[in-house]
Amino acid sequence: MAAGDFFFTPWVLLIITRECHDKFFFDFDFFDVPCLKLVISKGLGYGVVVGSAMVKLPQIVKVINAKSTRGLNVLSIYAELLAFTLNLSYNLAKGFPFSTWGETSFMSVQTVIIIILIYYYNANIYGMVLFPLVYSLFVYVLNCGLVPLDVHTKLQVAVLPITSFSKCLQIYENLRNGHTGQLSGLMIFLMFAGCLARVFTTYHETGDMVLLSSFLLSLLLNGILLFQIIYYGSKQSDAKRKKIE
Repeated sequence: MAAGDFFFTPWVLLIITRECHDKFFFDFDFFDVPCLKLVISKGLGYGVVVGSAMVKLPQIVKVINAKSTRGLNVLSIYAELLAFTLNLSYNLAKGFPFSTWGETSFMSVQTVIIIILIYYYNANIYGMVLFPLVYSLFVYVLNCGLVPLDVHTKLQVAVLPITSFSKCLQIYENLRNGHTGQLSGLMIFLMFAGCLARVFTTYHETGDMVLLSSFLLSLLLNGILLFQIIYYGSKQSDAKRKKIE
């Protein structure tokens, strides 16, 4: 700590720069635009990371309660996990701040749990046991230093088509079924909100156009899924109301 620092200074410096700390707490300049943007970006970033620890819990709970994965496109979930994993490895390789990518680690773990549940409710015990082992090995190989940075960059570019493939599969599944089955509306809403926040934080903290393009695409596709959940939900409500009448 420098002379004259406050007791909370070390904690504040985890979020903002020394320059912004001094402007806020020594100069009382609370309207410095670059520092305000940094505070908002960091706040949103850590908020997304904290929120991500539970973003897929509604989906997990819904599957367990229903004892069914009806309406979930399995290939879509695999592709989504691959996109999360490649994104996580790219951020680690680039050394970006945890506040800009931390939620990816939590969502990867929760997606693995959903896949294990899919195996379980389809009575595939071998898959339930082998999948997490194979996935753990894949994650280790990506992050143990064997993969060069330029390969990580190429893999991150591949996240765009993988994300498109994943979301479009689920969107098509919903259209084909005429309902969203066990797909959790709360989960999709939280993912949509998280992508919206990530567009802001990625632009202001990393300026990485590859990552920004990924989040913009995810925002659009999650928005379509959210619309489907609202649309099919309202149709089901109307059908139930007509039956009662």
